[in-house]
Amino acid sequence: MIPAVKIKERPTEIWESPCEKCPSAHGPGDPESEDILEWCRSGEVSFEEATFPCAWRPNKLCKGICDIVRDVIKSEGDGN
Repeated sequence: MIPAVKIKERPTEIWESPCEKCPSAHGPGDPESEDILEWCRSGEVSFEEATFPCAWRPNKLCKGICDIVRDVIKSEGDGN
């Protein structure tokens, strides 16, 4: 029998600032990110589903993607 892999608890806190080399905060968008943002706009995925832990500091959520997703969700809520 193969032992089950323990899954770490997903962080819920967001970093106060993005990492210096954060592609979500500082880089150009990529097609996969655009798909995720479109799903946020349409309500197919929630904030929790669209965000992820920071690649460099994984004990909190990525500030760059959290800001982007919040802006998308907020603009859709405002009717923009």
